[in-house]
Amino acid sequence: MRQSLGEVMNSAARTASEIASCLSTDRLDMAILRIGDLMDQTSYLVARWDARLPKKSKDNLFRAREQLRSSHEVLSGNAGAVLTLEDKARLAWVGRRVSEIFNEEYGAAVEAAEARNK
Repeated sequence: MRQSLGEVMNSAARTASEIASCLSTDRLDMAILRIGDLMDQTSYLVARWDARLPKKSKDNLFRAREQLRSSHEVLSGNAGAVLTLEDKARLAWVGRRVSEIFNEEYGAAVEAAEARNK
């Protein structure tokens, strides 16, 4: 089944929101899984929609992916260990920021689709 850029971006935005929720409620195992999922989704988005994504959007997605990768490394490296308050605060910030990025890009994708349909 073919999905539009808006649909894929909406799915990624929902995943990013789930990650932020998992991080804020200390469900770290679930956060690690969802972060991996979103890193994969981001790679798909950039590869599949390269021609339609403006440079700014690609840069945002790459930035989000790097923040996700960093969070994944922190969480994976602390398996079984207790995260410091600083680590938790940083992870929560990253979760919120990544969620913002994907929601902004979802809005941009919907706006672009609406402009093409006028």
